[in-house]
Amino acid sequence: MLIVDDESSLRQLLARALTQVGFHCDTAEDGTAALLYYERHDYDLVITDLSMPKSNGHALCIKLLENKKKTPLICVLTGIAEPRIEEDLKKRGIKHLYHKPIDYKQFSQDMLALLEDSNDSALREPTVMTPPTIPSTPETPGSKNNVVILSPDMTFCRSISLASAESPLNVIIALSTDHLLEIVNEKRIDLLIVDQEISGFLRGNQIVERLHSDLINIPAFVRGDKKSFSRLNIDECEGVEKLIELDINERDLLNMSYAYLSRLSQHCLVIDPAARRLVTEFSDVPPIPHVLTRLAERAAQSSLDISIPQLVSEIETDPRLTSELIKVANSSQVASTSKQKDLKGIITLLGPRQAISICLSLGLRTVRSKLMMPWAEEFRNWYLKRTSLIAATAESVARFYENVPPETAYLLGILQDIGILVQAEHYGEAYFERVIKRVRKIPTLQFTTSESLVTNTDHGMVSAAVLQSWGFPFSIVQPVYAHHQEEQTKLPIMAQGLVRCMCLAEAFAEMCDQPVPQRILKVNTLLAEYYQKSRMEAQDVFLTAIEKTNRMTEILRTPPLEPDELEAIVNQLQISDPQQV
Repeated sequence: MLIVDDESSLRQLLARALTQVGFHCDTAEDGTAALLYYERHDYDLVITDLSMPKSNGHALCIKLLENKKKTPLICVLTGIAEPRIEEDLKKRGIKHLYHKPIDYKQFSQDMLALLEDSNDSALREPTVMTPPTIPSTPETPGSKNNVVILSPDMTFCRSISLASAESPLNVIIALSTDHLLEIVNEKRIDLLIVDQEISGFLRGNQIVERLHSDLINIPAFVRGDKKSFSRLNIDECEGVEKLIELDINERDLLNMSYAYLSRLSQHCLVIDPAARRLVTEFSDVPPIPHVLTRLAERAAQSSLDISIPQLVSEIETDPRLTSELIKVANSSQVASTSKQKDLKGIITLLGPRQAISICLSLGLRTVRSKLMMPWAEEFRNWYLKRTSLIAATAESVARFYENVPPETAYLLGILQDIGILVQAEHYGEAYFERVIKRVRKIPTLQFTTSESLVTNTDHGMVSAAVLQSWGFPFSIVQPVYAHHQEEQTKLPIMAQGLVRCMCLAEAFAEMCDQPVPQRILKVNTLLAEYYQKSRMEAQDVFLTAIEKTNRMTEILRTPPLEPDELEAIVNQLQISDPQQV
């Protein structure tokens, strides 16, 4: 597409709006420059002003209509009313005339419709040709990967757009860093290709690092020459996956991008814009001590890979955490033998995973206390009972039903509701009244649905954003991110098991809060898949969770549950006949 207007600001705004719906745009400041562009390129659509210096829009339209090449669709966008000229253009076959000012988004959609009506959709979001070695597969909605190009080299941008053809990649050209931010906030972006040398204060790798610091975790290829790369250490550049030479063939670059995204698979979590902004712009989310991040990394390892001496050394770097762990290990709730003061002995007795889980729970207790300080007691007690019951139930389900580490399930149960704290602090009374109170008064309402109406996101997504900002490992963040998502079967086997623990635990906690038929049915439905796996009765699984919850009240500083009341609730579960579920 070619945009012709003597106002540079209008050219830029119009190009930005049209690019966002998939057009590749060139711009010219008058009719003379536009004809030079048109001689070198084939355009399907030309948008032109009428009143311009050197060569006006009316003369340009006549020249385009007389050209022996394929005549493009012509749209006139003018700021002045010229009835005589407009009538002449209509007689010549130009039917599309608009008057400024316009709604840029609506105008872009109108231009898209024009091309569709003319059976020419070549300028819609360009796609990349599938490499010959990659078998073609039927395209399904949402299956395409979006690749954004940010480069001042318009020749390169046009070439890579023209190299695009029918395949799983959508190529989008960003006109500036501001435009790039607009794009990533409006749609999912899977890969960024950015020039190292661009106009402005930041280099390409610095733009990628800024994006990652804002939780926009888009992998990037950085394009440049050997001189610009000589001062760049890719291992120190967060988010930069490859360095690309400037002279790489466009088709090779597209095929390389497709191959990379195919390998990337599930190892990239796309935090939605609302959750990302809550965490990056919400200054009151407390940081956590570095030792907790290291312990989270240990929690993601297999038991055989966790070195007890190294774990002791890491915990000892925080005297307060060391003291708390020793106190907990010797408490009546945990200790099963004589009291110990030696940290290594305590970790050996508890087991590395349980020691890590307790340390992280203690550290998160401090974070939780800071965020809940202004809460009313009613909401504080509700949240504390909910999270402690979810954690204990997730552990119990993992221990009896799933082949996953119970300590990891317990930790995820603690982590999955952090997003509630962040949303409540940010949205205040609106969140308490329109989400928490409503869901508790109207049990048929879904918690996440009510959240989405108020905050445009949900607490699982916000929790994942917080964990990412803290530097927690992917294998911990992923189940938190996924436990409210629909496509859980694409997760790794371990993550699927952990997510099932989290979902059943959350459903049980919500049933205990409001034991209405709908919530009991939900728990029974989630239980159904376990009937053939274990003889462990569901009542025993949940009663074990309740007992664990009450044992941990002193450690986690949570209000005690009422065992008799909860036992009565558990007894309502219909587990005798799976066909009844």
